[in-house]
Amino acid sequence: MTITRADCPSCGAPVEFKLGASIVVVCEYCNSAIARTDRDVRNLGKVADLVDTRSPLSVGTEGRFDGKPFVLTGRAQIQHQAGGVWDEWYATFGDGRTGWLAEAQGRFYMTFPVPVADANLLPQLGNVRPGLQGPLPGTPGNFVVSELGAARPIAAEGEIPYELVPGEEYYFVDLAGDAGQFATIDYSETPPLLFGGREVTLGGIGITREADSFDQRERRVGSVRLTCPQCGGPMDLRAPESERATCPNCNALLEVENGNLSYLRTLESRSIPLIPLGSVANWNETAFTTIGYMTRACVVDGVTYGWEEYLIYAPLAGFRWLVHDSGHWSFVEPLSAGDVFDGETMASYRSRSFKRFQAVTAYVQTVYGEFYWRVETGESCFATDFVRAPEILSREVTSTEMTWSHGVYVQRDTIAELYKLQREMPQPATVGMAQPNPHNGKVLPWVLMLLFAFVVGLGFQACGPRRPIFDKTIEFKPLESSTATSVYFSDEFNVKAHENLKVEVTAPVSNSWFYVEGDLVNVESGLVQSFSIPVEFYSGVEGGESWSEGSPFSETHLSSLPEGRYTLRLEAQWQDFAKPTQAKVAITQGVPRVLHWVLLMVLVSVGMFIAILVKANFEARRWRESMFNTSSSDE
Repeated sequence: MTITRADCPSCGAPVEFKLGASIVVVCEYCNSAIARTDRDVRNLGKVADLVDTRSPLSVGTEGRFDGKPFVLTGRAQIQHQAGGVWDEWYATFGDGRTGWLAEAQGRFYMTFPVPVADANLLPQLGNVRPGLQGPLPGTPGNFVVSELGAARPIAAEGEIPYELVPGEEYYFVDLAGDAGQFATIDYSETPPLLFGGREVTLGGIGITREADSFDQRERRVGSVRLTCPQCGGPMDLRAPESERATCPNCNALLEVENGNLSYLRTLESRSIPLIPLGSVANWNETAFTTIGYMTRACVVDGVTYGWEEYLIYAPLAGFRWLVHDSGHWSFVEPLSAGDVFDGETMASYRSRSFKRFQAVTAYVQTVYGEFYWRVETGESCFATDFVRAPEILSREVTSTEMTWSHGVYVQRDTIAELYKLQREMPQPATVGMAQPNPHNGKVLPWVLMLLFAFVVGLGFQACGPRRPIFDKTIEFKPLESSTATSVYFSDEFNVKAHENLKVEVTAPVSNSWFYVEGDLVNVESGLVQSFSIPVEFYSGVEGGESWSEGSPFSETHLSSLPEGRYTLRLEAQWQDFAKPTQAKVAITQGVPRVLHWVLLMVLVSVGMFIAILVKANFEARRWRESMFNTSSSDE
């Protein structure tokens, strides 16, 4: 019979196993981890006091996952090999299931044990590397390895469903799925244990701000005042997850462990951050405090390029970054590796494609403030940036971890306003990698204008009035000489204002010419509008092929005339002057000119072409800064 009540082997206090699946319970009096067997209980060792991670959760918190109620009955606090601490909450469901709600850096993951029939289907620890992709048994979708490392439990409370041995190191691999899944492989046992689930939000699992734990956490939020062990000066810690801090008084690099500081070394002189540590600003309606500052650099073709990164922190949201590079700023958030398709030269996120901009080895130059890992000057990673302005995807890879982040470009004036900066902000020295193209959107109006001009011109061509005001075939008598002319005067006819005129002449020419000069004369004002129209047509056969040139029809267009009564005067000449001829003359008002339509289209097209060139030139300047030096265009 399984023991449910016993005396603590360490202090003698009563301990109780309330849940049938619990293996270990932490004694509330002496912090000993007590394991039960069928016959007795064993002391696995004392756990440390819990690190105050300012978690919004607590033992006893209730929630719902996929419609099923659960209660948090235990908590294990795990320390990463790099120094970070995360919480794993034991969730007991009303239907008998058990799961784990992991909490790290403001993100939450609900996972459940996944039975594996064949342990050989799980990757061997020695073969795992960051970025490795493939399926997992019993879990749908494809997964990518985001981290592999070592960890050890350091503290616990409540009831735990496995034999937690304080300080015992084990290896793990975290994986992210392509549909929001999350999985972890625990190599503390043989065969390894697989846990699968997905990332969740507290609101999504029924835990709201009204919970007492949130109120308690809000009261705890704030900096902790400590004393530098090197110089004795006061300093504040603002994030409970901090593993490294620097003294603002003596520039000593300090290790943080369970709220205690230990001296590592004194750093070299540092640059002064534009944004003072401790500054608070709202990002996405959340107040973030600036807690850390570092400078990083890379070397390309023997030239060192540096930039600044500010670590900002909010208790309920976790960590974000502000990146400053040559006068350009970005707000950066962490991503799950499974959310990104990595195509090496291209990457995609939320169905948007990003082009590779640079791939460098980035290393830490200086650090100042607090950081959630044991940061060291000189530590490096291989960083690749993919751009789709104003957004940027960044992938950083080390031997044990691959992380992705998503950045959005921020105008320097926005930074200055949010942080009320008094110092002069650096001017951009080049086009920023993710800087929005200021000429985006300026091509579309020209395209719309071109479409409008086409439609309007087409409408005028189709709907022009084309009102005939004169149409007559005129007989011309023979001329005495080639220099003589034949004159014709018409009857009066009406001309309307604000309508152009088209004069058409058709003559019976065949390998000959006909020429006419004319005047439209206003009989009331004497206004004269002159014009001339040559008509010629030639044809023949040359080399066995026929040819022709010209036409027996010709026309000219006149601008609108004042309204009134007009007469037409014609003076004609023709090649066979000794023979009579005739010509048909027609005058039409309100005839749309294709030439005007074409000129308007050309004018608008030139404006559109210039806008395209200006936009393309900005993109060319951006991509000249790229290691891969390929042209791009933001839509």
